[in-house]
Amino acid sequence: MLTADLRQHGGTPYEATRVVGLTEGEPCARRASNAVTYGPVGTVLVTQSWLADQGIVVFGGALVGQLLHEELPRVARALKRRG
Repeated sequence: MLTADLRQHGGTPYEATRVVGLTEGEPCARRASNAVTYGPVGTVLVTQSWLADQGIVVFGGALVGQLLHEELPRVARALKRRG
């Protein structure tokens, strides 16, 4: 429905993803156009790929946070001993 409304008003699927806040760049625009091209199946695939991207970001953030939490005190102690 969103793409039909956008087409009626002269918009594109890329603009829809910008409005919804799903993208900052071109790759997501291609996903949105695939959703339009392939219909409901494309919409499911776009949603799955977006959720997978978000999962990678969340997991990566947690991993980096844990590494910093473990390593920063050790590095701080080593620097205190040096200086």
